[in-house]
Amino acid sequence: MKSSRVSVSSHLVTLLGTTAAVIGIGSGVAMAQDGAAPTAPATPTTPAAAQPVAAPAPATGADGWCVLTGDNVYVRVAPDTQLGYPFAKLDKGAVVKVVERENGWARVVAEGPSFMGGTAYVLADSRAALSQDGKSLTVTKQSPVLAPDILRANDPSSAWKVIASIKEGATVDVIDVQKVGGKQYVRITLPTLAEGWVSETFLANATAGDVTAAINRATAGAAAASGDAASTEPTTPATPDGATAMDGATATDGSTATGGASAPTDGATTAAAEEGSASEETDPRFQPKGPSPEQLARETSLQSFKDLEAIWISVREQPIETEELAALGARYELLIVEVAEQPSLLLQAKARAEQIRIRTDLQDRILALASLRAEMTREQEEVKAVALAIEARSDFNVVGTLNASIVYDGERLPLLYRVQDASTGATVAYVQPQEGITADTLATMLGTLIGIKGDVSFDPSLGVNVVKPRAIEALTAKATSVPSDPAAPAAASTTE
Repeated sequence: MKSSRVSVSSHLVTLLGTTAAVIGIGSGVAMAQDGAAPTAPATPTTPAAAQPVAAPAPATGADGWCVLTGDNVYVRVAPDTQLGYPFAKLDKGAVVKVVERENGWARVVAEGPSFMGGTAYVLADSRAALSQDGKSLTVTKQSPVLAPDILRANDPSSAWKVIASIKEGATVDVIDVQKVGGKQYVRITLPTLAEGWVSETFLANATAGDVTAAINRATAGAAAASGDAASTEPTTPATPDGATAMDGATATDGSTATGGASAPTDGATTAAAEEGSASEETDPRFQPKGPSPEQLARETSLQSFKDLEAIWISVREQPIETEELAALGARYELLIVEVAEQPSLLLQAKARAEQIRIRTDLQDRILALASLRAEMTREQEEVKAVALAIEARSDFNVVGTLNASIVYDGERLPLLYRVQDASTGATVAYVQPQEGITADTLATMLGTLIGIKGDVSFDPSLGVNVVKPRAIEALTAKATSVPSDPAAPAAASTTE
């Protein structure tokens, strides 16, 4: 794993150039004026992470860049204090780039010095592979970047909202890896394309002095992180016309993007000074008034939605012919009823349910075609075995191949086993472990063609057909020969 000082230092160099270019201030590169070509950058005499930045008057307005006028302002995954959990916290004087405004909220990108030190998670799964030394992650298929929930101590399992994505073929540095619930969460540096939401209550238009102060704080913080803080003391640089930089442009504190930034002392941020000690954490408009029953219900519904979204990601990794869409779609339909009074969550649940319905229709068409092909090619071994098994054991209630269920895995939902048609892969029913036919017993029969005697019924709470087995027999789907006596059992019976 690379040291934080290398990551922070290199990231800072990029941020200095990018931020300065956007607002029109210098960062060691002379800006073009009056149509002249830009001059070559001056050779730095000290490490880039330790150099203060000059602040000449900006060539244009600071469109899009705003300064925070309050302390402890959250950057959330959605424009809502209940559903939008925070993945970063910034202090007064931090600058953010606004790309959209909506109903009192501003959508910002994680660009600029204020997000230095921010992190996010990527799952190491079939789409992204860790290197042998665990220091890098290579993306083999576009992978979502998940926002950490800083109110839950950055617990990886609480990170579910996608705020960016990493393209196929990219390689990123790894900060650390945490294994939770059988999944590998890889912590990486927060991408600059990540997006979040900030309340407009704490925003004011930024000046060149605001941005310069934020850059210099990041500079000092990077120097401290790399062990150079003692020997690096930013000074007030001169502008090209000989005037000194704006007051407060060289903060000496080592604050970082996660909330330690101090307020700039320059007079440009009048709105910030007027706000005094304004803070999202203390502003009553942003404070919950205690967990009411409605709020608790919303939290429960949100967690249910998160769980279903995690299952949806796992289901999508399967071939479409075997995706458990019917079972998952039933769960979303139940959730829609639960969140009928929660417009934002209801909209998301309905959108996902509709997506699943469309995909289910496609799956049905594919399975129908597969069934037709299977019917026309009776020479396929598995089809013959199923036909013979049904003829020989007509008293079975369910016949098919036993497999594990991704949806009903015993973690978020009850533990059930899935029985699939051996010829098409369609779900026939779900098996509920019973006394005498336990989960351990069923686990030994995974991948086997089985016949089940038991009670089959539709469970409205689960939305699927469930069989409670009285007896299970392993059939001979993969055998090279079939018993000549149709009444002879193919294998020992597992009963209560």
